Amino acid sequence: MGNIGLDVKYSLTTNLTLDATINPDFGQVELDRPVLNLSSFETYYSEKRPFFLEGADLFNTDFNLFYSRRIGRDPGWIDDDECDEYSDRPKATTILGAAKISGKLSGGTSIAFLNAVTDEEKAKYITTSKEEREGVIEPKANYSVLRVKQDIFGNSNIGTIITLASQDTYHPAVTGGVDWRLFTNNAKWLFSGQSVFSRVDNENIGYGYEMMFSKESGKHVRGAFGYRVENPELSINRLGFLSSNNEKNPWLWMQYRTDKDWWIVRNSWHNINFYGSWTFENVNVDKGWNYNFYMEFTNNWSLGGGYNENYAEYDIWETRDNGLWERPISRSWWASMNTDQRKKISFNLNPGSGSSRYGTWWAHYTGIQYRPTDNMEFSGGINYNRSFGQTRWVENAANGRSIFADLDSDEISLNLTVSVMLTPALSWQISGQGIIAALDYNNYREYWGGEQYSDESTVFAYNPDINHDYNYTVLNSTMVLRWEYMPGSTLYLVWTRSRSEADGRVNNLEFSRDFDRFFSYGSENAFLIKASYWMNM
Repeated sequence: MGNIGLDVKYSLTTNLTLDATINPDFGQVELDRPVLNLSSFETYYSEKRPFFLEGADLFNTDFNLFYSRRIGRDPGWIDDDECDEYSDRPKATTILGAAKISGKLSGGTSIAFLNAVTDEEKAKYITTSKEEREGVIEPKANYSVLRVKQDIFGNSNIGTIITLASQDTYHPAVTGGVDWRLFTNNAKWLFSGQSVFSRVDNENIGYGYEMMFSKESGKHVRGAFGYRVENPELSINRLGFLSSNNEKNPWLWMQYRTDKDWWIVRNSWHNINFYGSWTFENVNVDKGWNYNFYMEFTNNWSLGGGYNENYAEYDIWETRDNGLWERPISRSWWASMNTDQRKKISFNLNPGSGSSRYGTWWAHYTGIQYRPTDNMEFSGGINYNRSFGQTRWVENAANGRSIFADLDSDEISLNLTVSVMLTPALSWQISGQGIIAALDYNNYREYWGGEQYSDESTVFAYNPDINHDYNYTVLNSTMVLRWEYMPGSTLYLVWTRSRSEADGRVNNLEFSRDFDRFFSYGSENAFLIKASYWMNM
């Protein structure tokens, strides 16, 4: 289906810019990297859309109160217990229009304001009685963000931010905060932090705060310690991003670094970190330490790595609102080696392994970058991750128990990018990112608390057909032709392709079969032509 939109950029003053867009299509950016997420937390995706990227640093604070990916997000799901399957469901919310004013005024005041309106989205679905219905899965919404920051004392600043998400059928969600970065005159010491609040209903006001004291410079030694609190009512995810609340997090970081050549080393740093997290009920959900290092050599190769131990006692999220899950100790190590990236061909190697969830895992990434000519570059990589006997939640049973199983998994991640600069004004790029994964669950059992589980026969007695095995493949690819036909004016031709498939009939990897699925029928394709014209008025 075709569509058309309009983008406008206008300089209100020398330092203040207005960006506006009507019915935008952000297809000129690459698709998201595919992720297989088995955790209880939402995946964080970085912003890639040009309208939201420009001036994004002005909205940044320690608490992520503005996560621009919420605007135009994947719609929700139908609220109907009889829904069996969807016959037509949009995968993105339509942005009707957005406007942004940003810049730095005289006197050291930075200001950024954004407002966006998204449309109502509906889906068609089939009920359990085979009746076709239609319902709203994403109400019409208006999003606003205001950020003001003031420079003080020459090298310090204070700021404030407030966000408002107004959506039909929902109570308006308001968040806000005050932040500060206070340096000493020589910029050696820093005291920074932020205090925030949220209100998403008529009853609860959430709060959080973070404070950090750090040594920012020095010949060899640097460090910092801090404390972060998120109370159980803190809720910022209508327009922000917070993985979890109800936590109190103290932490400590120390570093020893060198910046002069010695022997074959050009520079290096060694870090040690201590961290912990407790709920407001004093349940320990995170506790551990790690050491990591990095060394750059005089031949421009580099080497890094680290070791981590975690002694967290419980996970309050793993059972999906069904009580605490007692966690085992986990340990892991990782390493990285990079060859000289100035060369025509360079490599990146990243092995690692560890113990986790009563099981083990290992992984290895190999990356390559190849520049046959000054105007051409190939880069790609492959990561292979295997896990053995990791205990994971699979579902909550009708009897109120959580069911866990042991997971053996194989996952291959692939990425490839080819860039060609045909002329200084004409470039072509194609990129693809894919995943092939196989998940094999066994030893299904009820969780009884502590380290106590039932045997498998208990689950099979009331659910003999339980099966969470599957094979998963996904490939996202983007091709972009960019032509700057006159200074400041650009034409984009874009093609994006996305295809995913989950097959519950198999639980193993078969590379030829799974690789063929990348290019099978059933992909979603989008084509875009975008032109910009620079007017110097």
